[in-house]
Amino acid sequence: MTSNPYTMTASSSASREAHAWSKWASLFAEGDIVHAMRTMGQGMHQLRAALSEDEWRAIITGPEAAALRRIAHECPYSRRGYAKPRGYAGDAVLLDYIYGSAAPPDDTTQRGRDILAWMRRESTAFSSVRWRRDYFAGRLDELAARVQRPRVGVVACGHFREGQRSLAVRSKAFDALQVLDQDPLSLEVVEAEQEHDGVTPVPASVRDIITGKFSLDGMDFIYSAGLYDYLAGRFPARLTAQLFDSLRPGGSLVVANFVRMMEDGWMESMMDWTLLYRSPAEVEQFASEIPDTAIASRQVFMDPYSNVAYLEIVKR
Repeated sequence: MTSNPYTMTASSSASREAHAWSKWASLFAEGDIVHAMRTMGQGMHQLRAALSEDEWRAIITGPEAAALRRIAHECPYSRRGYAKPRGYAGDAVLLDYIYGSAAPPDDTTQRGRDILAWMRRESTAFSSVRWRRDYFAGRLDELAARVQRPRVGVVACGHFREGQRSLAVRSKAFDALQVLDQDPLSLEVVEAEQEHDGVTPVPASVRDIITGKFSLDGMDFIYSAGLYDYLAGRFPARLTAQLFDSLRPGGSLVVANFVRMMEDGWMESMMDWTLLYRSPAEVEQFASEIPDTAIASRQVFMDPYSNVAYLEIVKR
């Protein structure tokens, strides 16, 4: 990684920290968005890693960070994450900015458009999210080619954009394709755009699944792409066990979790968006409440950008 002249350490003085944030703001004022985003992204990531939680929080709630946020929020993606109009940062509309299926509002400044364009082009986190969408679209097609009229459950589906990239979904190849989300506005979009493809939107939360209020029964494939990064404590293991129980013999469960990424400093300081990052070994522990005798195979793999760990468990 290229060294960053504005990177601070935990021992840096408050004045030097303030200087770094002011310098980042001045780079935007100079108009070179590419240099500004690269420099600030690396600096924030390294600063985030060097400081304690309390030190980091003190910096990102200070006036220098607030001044930089005003620039960052010219980008509709960053502004939406911070505003949380649906109560949480990573909603389905925000993901559409990542996919490129949502256009910036008409009143977006040129600088805001340039920041979003840079992220779409150079952010490995954006690339990981798009790869995730395409990976699951491919898994749906592969399953339909292998299993006659399979049954599928999708947990925390968002706008289910992978369904629109799947030939099997558009061909109505599934006996059941239930997509769950606790956000009714996301499900309204899925219903309007994909119900004619045999997709069934289901309003359900993690708690509904864990408590048995809602159950996915007899599934050949279940997956959850963007949920586990928000689940703390025992919830990941409990949910994994519950979903695994809903599989038919030979069925597969795949869940994903971000490991760590260069954009963590930007997300936390500019968007007030914090994920629960986990190592591949910690992701494998999601299966800890499933008896080994019930598992035919288990593997953890990384996406091509080394940002996201995936756990796949096949039922015996």
